[in-house]
Amino acid sequence: DTKHVSKYPVYFSFTPDHALRDAEKLFDGVDGAKDWRDLVRVEPDGWIVGPKDRLLLWVPLTYRSSLRLLRNTLMIPGGEMELDLSDMAHGDVWQECFVE
Repeated sequence: DTKHVSKYPVYFSFTPDHALRDAEKLFDGVDGAKDWRDLVRVEPDGWIVGPKDRLLLWVPLTYRSSLRLLRNTLMIPGGEMELDLSDMAHGDVWQECFVE
C-alpha cells in the first residue's frame, strides 16, 4: 500500500502523512502560476477555505489560535493543534462519511 504524493500537500500538522487526501479536487480549475499555499486560508469566522472560496472545514474558536498553519516552518513546541486530514471526505465525496 503506497501513499499518493499530492502536488498540493495540504496539512495542518507536523506530519506530512496527515495531508488532505485527494487535495487535487480542492484545486480543480486553479491556475498553477500562484503558490498554492496562498490559496488556502483560515477566515476570521473559522472556516478553512481553498481556491475559489471552496469551504474545506470549520475550526471552533477555541482552537483557531493554536492551529498549525501551512506557512509555519518553525514553531515553539507546546500547545499547537494539529489536524489529521488523511481520511477526510471533502468536495463531491463528503457524503462518504455517513453510514446508512
